[in-house]
Amino acid sequence: AAHPGDSASLADLDRAAAKIVCSSPQTAADLAMRALELTHPSHRDAPSRSVAAVEALTAAGRLDQALRVAQETLAKPLPPVAEARLRCALSSILCARGQASDARAEARAVLAQPQLPRDLRDQAMTAQLQAVAGLRDELAGPMADTILAAPSQYHRHAVVAALVTRAMISWDKGQIGEGLELFRDACRYGTGISP
Repeated sequence: AAHPGDSASLADLDRAAAKIVCSSPQTAADLAMRALELTHPSHRDAPSRSVAAVEALTAAGRLDQALRVAQETLAKPLPPVAEARLRCALSSILCARGQASDARAEARAVLAQPQLPRDLRDQAMTAQLQAVAGLRDELAGPMADTILAAPSQYHRHAVVAALVTRAMISWDKGQIGEGLELFRDACRYGTGISP
């Protein structure tokens, strides 16, 4: 029943999509995309709705659609936080598409921004860990170790990414048992779906 200009209905779509993204990412993606479609590109809520749509589409595994929305949105001037969130999501999309070098560049661009909010810094670190682990970069281990040395200082998604990175390193070294235990720890530590 939502229509363009109906602020209350669009806000309801935003809240519904955010609430169910972990339990039902496909439905969340549909809701977020509907809210975005009904939002004029110049409206003040357009950047945040674009971010929500890209994150929900990514969580739902709809990578081509998420990539398209992210690239279209990044082609316009954005508030710094919205741009950083989109670049984090874009990094995850690129990594999932096998473009780990490009993913690492997007994550690094976010981490280079001064005064990032803590949750956004952790999103960027998570995205960077995904990329360097995919590249089998020698920096992956030290980056993961930094997070695992003080896990309470990071969001759980960053800790899970660090555990998965350490597990992949162990696996690659032929330490299968250790790798599996680290994967188990990552599963126990994380709940829900990370965008």
